[in-house]
Parts: sequence; structure tokens; C-alpha cells
Amino acid sequence: PIIFQYKDAGVNCVAVGSSPRFKVYDVDFGFGKPESVRSGSNNRFDGMVYLYQGKDGGRSIDVEISLESSAMENLEKDKEFLLLE
Repeated sequence: PIIFQYKDAGVNCVAVGSSPRFKVYDVDFGFGKPESVRSGSNNRFDGMVYLYQGKDGGRSIDVEISLESSAMENLEKDKEFLLLE
């Protein structure tokens, strides 16, 4: 078998990781339930996306994406991307 590693993905790759079965906002390590959830520093590369069930539950989704700074700057300048409806 071949073990896929994210570093082998190449350019122009988007990888999505997470599990819909793991209720990230229900975890309590003795400090109370989390206000936000982040993946940590593992498997960080340009284009990595983590999806979690939103804190509000239901059909909401929290999205975490890792982008190179130049890509993020381009998104911040894109008025159509930032448009909230």
C-alpha cells in the first residue's frame, strides 16, 4: 500500500480534513466547552482546509483554511469574495 502524505500532493492541491462524527464543541478538558476550535500545527500547508460542525450546531459549519500570505492578501482585496449576504 501507498501511504499518502500531504507534502506529496503537489501544487494546486486542496485537501480537506475533519470528521463529522467528532463533536469538537462537546469536548471539555475541565476548562468549560471551547469557544473556538483550531486544528493545531499538524499538516499545515497552503490549501489545507478543515471543516467542523459549527458551534451553533444544526447545519452550521466552521471552516479553517491555511493559505500563503500572498493568497490571503488577494482574498482580502477581492470585494466580491468579502461580500456577505
